Amino acid sequence: MQDTRRRSTPKKHSFKQEQLRHRERALIEAAAHLFAAKGYDGATIDDVVGAVGISKPTFYSHFAGKEALAIKVIVSRLEKALSHLEGFATSMPPGEAARAMIDWAIDNQVGSDCEPTFAGALNFFDHEEVLDAESKLTERLADLINRGQRDGTIKKRVSAKILAMTFRSIIKDNSFFGKENDQNYIDNLKIELRSLLLS
Repeated sequence: MQDTRRRSTPKKHSFKQEQLRHRERALIEAAAHLFAAKGYDGATIDDVVGAVGISKPTFYSHFAGKEALAIKVIVSRLEKALSHLEGFATSMPPGEAARAMIDWAIDNQVGSDCEPTFAGALNFFDHEEVLDAESKLTERLADLINRGQRDGTIKKRVSAKILAMTFRSIIKDNSFFGKENDQNYIDNLKIELRSLLLS
């Protein structure tokens, strides 16, 4: 008997919707780099629209202002981390996934395509949208760590919640990284964190 039920197909975005999504991503990326270079207070909306090549009215069709953009920059970083975590968790055992996440979190702060936390970002960490993104990441990290502790690949003497918060802090806060850090320092940092947190 033929199945006549309507199959759900992914909803396609119109050209205009794709254009809007692309422009919003460009604004977020430009703001991330400008905020990192100048700090939140030092970077202006004029800087952002100039980097993307759009008008101010077009900017305001995406964001209510600089604060809304800054929040989205932070949320996008947390969402990116969650996406990487999901990829590691589905392709590796928990212990290996946690190690890969340590490496990614550090490289994401100091690598050639890094996204360092910007001066002034702390002012937005208690915003509801940021807290929600943090919660999703922390819960997923805790789940991964719990599984690793059950199979013996992650140390059991440290709580999954504490480990998850440590990972999250590395991702969102570059306070223990400096511009003078060389590759040897970064490599040793990864080794020490793996040794401290994992079996």
